Amino acid sequence: MLQISNLGKNVANSISKNVVSLKKRKIFSIILITALFALMTMDVFSQELEKVRGFKNGYYGYWGYVDKATRKTIIPCEYVLAKDFSEGLAAVERSYLFWGFIDKTGREVIPFNYNRVKSFSEGLAAVKLNGKWGFIDKTGKVVIPFKFQRAESFSEGLAAVKFKGNRVFIDKMWQDTTSSIVDIAKSDLERERKAEQERERITAQEKIVALETEPEKEKTKQKVKSSGTNTKNANTTNKIFRFGVRAGMNVTNMSGFEKTTKMVLGVQSGVVVDFSLPKNFAIQTGLLYAQQGFKWTGTYMGKKSTTRYTLHYIQIPINAQYKLNLGSKTSLLFQTGPYFGYCFLGKAKNGGTTKKIPMGFGKKDELKTFDFGLGVGVGVQFYGLQAGIGYNIGLYNLSPLDEKHRNHGLAITITYLFGKYRNAKE
Repeated sequence: MLQISNLGKNVANSISKNVVSLKKRKIFSIILITALFALMTMDVFSQELEKVRGFKNGYYGYWGYVDKATRKTIIPCEYVLAKDFSEGLAAVERSYLFWGFIDKTGREVIPFNYNRVKSFSEGLAAVKLNGKWGFIDKTGKVVIPFKFQRAESFSEGLAAVKFKGNRVFIDKMWQDTTSSIVDIAKSDLERERKAEQERERITAQEKIVALETEPEKEKTKQKVKSSGTNTKNANTTNKIFRFGVRAGMNVTNMSGFEKTTKMVLGVQSGVVVDFSLPKNFAIQTGLLYAQQGFKWTGTYMGKKSTTRYTLHYIQIPINAQYKLNLGSKTSLLFQTGPYFGYCFLGKAKNGGTTKKIPMGFGKKDELKTFDFGLGVGVGVQFYGLQAGIGYNIGLYNLSPLDEKHRNHGLAITITYLFGKYRNAKE
């Protein structure tokens, strides 16, 4: 019996040790799997993503995200608008006025239910629904109700909002009955009242100075009247209106596409007016048709793709000219001045397919119709014939979105002015 008892004890101890060993292995396996999953997700969420614009179903203008270091596509271009990632989430617009939030894998975290949104800051994001702003957390839970006409992101524990017509600041514990809002609103009104008083004081001082200098202005008027006849005759002798025609070519491009665009050749033509001034100066303006654009080359669906964008503008340049007389009815020209343009038609051609470019100031438009910039140039004039070369620099952002696209390029022109030529000596 003693032997049987000892044998039972040994078997029990062996089974107990095996059970303990099995539990240890199971716990170790769970820890290992958890660590591997954490490393995988850490690699994904530690990536720094950059928003880019690309093609969707053959149409350019949709947004996605790439790895900033490797330029590898992480989230395809499928959103109408997109914001940068903030606190692990990015605000994206899936369709017009339907915003939501995604994580760095492209997974929808907060549904596309909102009309407008701000990026997450200090754990909360301002969102707009049915005409009012409120704040949600990263789970989509409404933390501060939809009560505001406007709202900005939280910074250092406070957010600026417009509440009942007043611009105020709230904290994360705000409720409709918070009394501090009234105090802040009164403080804003008091600052505005003091600013208005200061503006009135400055205006009153300017009136006093004007009254003090009035006698001096009267003396100047008398001097002008006494020499008015001579001045009038001199101006009549030197200023001349001359009308003309212009033709030429443009070599243009558009900035803001990360060196993926090339210049294209276009034409320009129209009528000009030359207004001669004393001392070799002149003002030249006109009404021109100008063909501009660019050629985009990139990779779409694994294949090299080239799209030519052609933009048809009506332009009004206003140039100040200086004419350096070289003798024998010849002058060297220097000019600079602004130009204003309106694009009445834009087309994009890819292979044998041509489509009209949506243009305007809306979110669904690819480019704006209005353009503004500065031109500089040199040329030579022989009798009424002018030949010149210039460079136009676009100063106006043509993108209706967050990008920066501007026209720029060379212009080579021939202009003929009708009427009598006068050089610098005449």
